[in-house]
Amino acid sequence: MASAQEFRFQQAVQHIQSTGASAKSMSNEQKLVFYSLYKQTTEGDAKGDRPGFMSFVARAKWDAWNSVRGKSQEESMARYIAEYEKELGSGVSTCDTSSTSTGGSAGMRCGC
Repeated sequence: MASAQEFRFQQAVQHIQSTGASAKSMSNEQKLVFYSLYKQTTEGDAKGDRPGFMSFVARAKWDAWNSVRGKSQEESMARYIAEYEKELGSGVSTCDTSSTSTGGSAGMRCGC
């Protein structure tokens, strides 16, 4: 069974991905913060070599992810949730797990 923190993390990720909130309201720097914390939570420390200078996007993403090297999964998850609540409101904590959303995620409906 997932912990309350894992559930809140998944809800925040789902909200950002389903609403496109990051594309509408966040700066590139804030998008990189979310990216780095998501990758650190789901995959751990950055892997592979740093992309070349001409690969601007890939390099920025790798640098952001590498900047959180060594953070635990729990710490990264907690920071992702805190950043989500700071940037997009606390809608993640108002989610109801007893209903089915129209988006097809059985058992999860978010009141955001």
